[in-house]
Amino acid sequence: MNKDAWTSEEIGAFGRIFRQFEGKTKEAIACLSLEQGGEAISALSHPVIGQIDLIWGEAGTQKSDGYGLSKIIKYHPEVIGDLQGIINDMTVIEPSSDNRVNLESKCYKASVRLTWDNVPKKWLLTAYKKKNSVPDNTTDTGETLTGERNGTATPQNTVSEFKGINKN
Repeated sequence: MNKDAWTSEEIGAFGRIFRQFEGKTKEAIACLSLEQGGEAISALSHPVIGQIDLIWGEAGTQKSDGYGLSKIIKYHPEVIGDLQGIINDMTVIEPSSDNRVNLESKCYKASVRLTWDNVPKKWLLTAYKKKNSVPDNTTDTGETLTGERNGTATPQNTVSEFKGINKN
């Protein structure tokens, strides 16, 4: 990546403001990672929330503190490769608050802040894979999770044709 290709004279609360990454999540991640600061306006979006800014933020000292891309890279790198896809698949969950919207899918959680220093601004606070998510705890495939048979398991509430056969 050529750092000189990303120009911005505009400075905000998080450093340089980059407006050229709208809808270009991977490019925004590359830029902010190289810069180690700044914000990419509308780099993410969600069908309900709309445009979401991606900020560098602060990694923090543990998973419970810090915010933004630097925290996600340090503690939750598993989401970086498909961050926009993961956000797309999430739904808004309750409880949310006046300054935060919580998102969740089967495997992931995320939080979007709605303000910064009491000024309206939608930005990604964090995103991460849930511990012990359903796909992590099952041998089912996508077909068997939806109720389709794949020939490898006996459905519940059925009797095995081998029941009662002497194994000796």
